[in-house]
Amino acid sequence: MVFARHRLTSFLVHHHSAYRVISAVTYDWGGRGTYVKANRPRRLEVLTMVDLANPNNDFEVVSPPGDTVTAMEFSPAASQKTFLVAGSWDNTVRCWEVQEIGQTIPKSMRSMTMPIYDVCWDGDGTKVFTASYNNQVECWDLEGNRTMLVGTHDGPVRTCHWVASSPYTCVMTGSWDGTLKFWDLRSPNPLLKINVGEKVYCADVIYPHVVVGTETNNIITYNISVREMLASHSVSPLKYHTRCVAIYKHKTTQEPTGFCLGDIGGGIAILSNFKQDPAEPVYSFDSHYRTIMGITPKRNIYSVNDIKFHPIHNGSFATVGSDATFAFWDMESHTRLKKSEILDQPIIKCCFNSNGQIFACGSGFDWEVDYPVHGGRLRDTFSSEEVTQLAKYISDIERRAFGLTKLQCQQLVK
Repeated sequence: MVFARHRLTSFLVHHHSAYRVISAVTYDWGGRGTYVKANRPRRLEVLTMVDLANPNNDFEVVSPPGDTVTAMEFSPAASQKTFLVAGSWDNTVRCWEVQEIGQTIPKSMRSMTMPIYDVCWDGDGTKVFTASYNNQVECWDLEGNRTMLVGTHDGPVRTCHWVASSPYTCVMTGSWDGTLKFWDLRSPNPLLKINVGEKVYCADVIYPHVVVGTETNNIITYNISVREMLASHSVSPLKYHTRCVAIYKHKTTQEPTGFCLGDIGGGIAILSNFKQDPAEPVYSFDSHYRTIMGITPKRNIYSVNDIKFHPIHNGSFATVGSDATFAFWDMESHTRLKKSEILDQPIIKCCFNSNGQIFACGSGFDWEVDYPVHGGRLRDTFSSEEVTQLAKYISDIERRAFGLTKLQCQQLVK
């Protein structure tokens, strides 16, 4: 087999167990977000079999987590070097330095008490915040390699995001206790608390706008710069339950303009403002699916697990899905710029580095397949008492949002 690697740096995290944890690839973006591919001089290589875990020939990150990645993010532009941090079901959060040539160097690792659901960096790239199933928000100081408790919720913490603005320099967290909280490291109490009224499944924030996807498939938007913060409360325009949300900026003003939604049925919706009008048409399309035996009307649909906008070309964004592919899209022309080869497992999370030259995505087991083999994974992670507690948080909608079959859900909480 003959293959050529792409010109720019790319890397893939590979674990030798059943889990392929993080993959990343770098592409060259032209004007208006156009994908441009340039090859190095070809290298001939004879392969005895196709590497299904890395069909795109990306670089592999060393010392990956021992289980599927749940969250990942690159360090901010203020950081002198490029670092990648990732949280996992194995109760760890890890940090790597990513070099320009594509190689990665493990820098640090912290073990937490329970699985990590989300991670984010602070503004200067010296601290990492984690959201966990243990109801806690923690801060990991990379320079001193120590952690401190930031705050707590009354349920598992599903999301965390850094908010940087003149009135707010803090961390926003969303929880299954139905609240959003904004934390300042100088105080054990939140600066601001918003009662969402139902479990937070996904969220994004670019000051002053916050978008939240909830357990009953409502999309709620807030403007935290005004007294009447609630801007909109409506049902998702997509057919299936919302899995992810991402806010995008205007190309010229760089102000937050609208947001994208991804659902468990492979659909993506683009909304052009934060005050949803039911009468206003919403552009939506199917993104992650596979045709059955080449027959277009017959196809399997897969969850859109994450959406990330390019930091420079705001009209372009990436999606990853349970069909084990990632894809790049142009928002204005409503076209797909590039789709990856199919990996051997679903892709769970993705992110761009601060200049948009490196794209990372993590693949691993997500309950879509292989239940007889991996069905006991959560019972190995949690004690029987904790599994009983988890049962309180699992509903039929949550089961669908996390890709569990009804039998899997029953086995998990019985």
